[in-house]
Amino acid sequence: MVSAIHGLNITELLDEIVKKIKDLGIKVEPEDKEYFADKNYRNDDDNFEDFEESAGGNNIESEEDGISGIAILGQPNSGKSTLFNKILDEDRVIVDDVEGTTRDSIDSTVTVNGKHYRFIDTAGLKKNKLKEQDLEFYSKIRTYRSIEKSQICLLLIDSTKQITNQDQKIVELCLQKGCSVCIIFNKTDAVSGEKLESLINYLNTMLAYIDYLPFLTMSALKDKNTDELFRMIDYLLEERHKKITENKLMQLFKDIDNERAVYIKGKKFKIKFIRQIKTSPPGFLVFSNMEVKKKNNIIKFIENSIRDEFGFTGTPLFFKFKH
Repeated sequence: MVSAIHGLNITELLDEIVKKIKDLGIKVEPEDKEYFADKNYRNDDDNFEDFEESAGGNNIESEEDGISGIAILGQPNSGKSTLFNKILDEDRVIVDDVEGTTRDSIDSTVTVNGKHYRFIDTAGLKKNKLKEQDLEFYSKIRTYRSIEKSQICLLLIDSTKQITNQDQKIVELCLQKGCSVCIIFNKTDAVSGEKLESLINYLNTMLAYIDYLPFLTMSALKDKNTDELFRMIDYLLEERHKKITENKLMQLFKDIDNERAVYIKGKKFKIKFIRQIKTSPPGFLVFSNMEVKKKNNIIKFIENSIRDEFGFTGTPLFFKFKH
């Protein structure tokens, strides 16, 4: 039995499905198509309500053996397989000029300077309708599953093309699933400095509400600046595993309270107690003098205050409030 909705046997059977789906005439059922049409992957309320489960709870699998999962994501032909081959230093993934030639997700563990990394190469996310061919549907499932197995997502942007809303959605999905994100502008050897600057500025504007993501520029094909990749990965891992003491957090908000009071509906908001209760990704428990509702501006205020003082570059922060 296979269920795309519940993930039952999808990973194990996907390879065979991909090979035989056309010959056997297997069709994607309507209820399966709804899998990506609903809010399963874009539900901020779940991140707020189900703190213990959603704050990275689904991204633990590949850390059980002490090795973090790293997903390589991006639109078709953005250079994912080329970068993957550079990382592995071998041609393990077939690369072709035809979009969608890399269909499978391949997990490979590499060791650099005594550190182990598990890279999850994925089939591209196409900007398409769910009613398109079944093969692309299952490739999309594979990509979402890869994100769920990862702690870090590397989003490759083809510098010779336009940035799309799909790139924005990939970033949002990764963060909502508790992954740290680095945006990599690839193929920089093929564009002018002015064009690259324009792309970066455009993406900064598009993601203005997510201003804590790091960027890298490189050419995987020309092996330009690829040596920065592992330094960035190590930095992101350090940031997502960062633990701030209760005393430092309490002192931060005590100072903020003394400098500029925050009011909600005419009543002064005050943090009675705050503690970081998890890492990878970081999660905080906050006791306040009043109820903090979902998507309240005070949540962003607290998050920005913590980031300004302690960093947490590239990683989402999760909060649970009590009063």
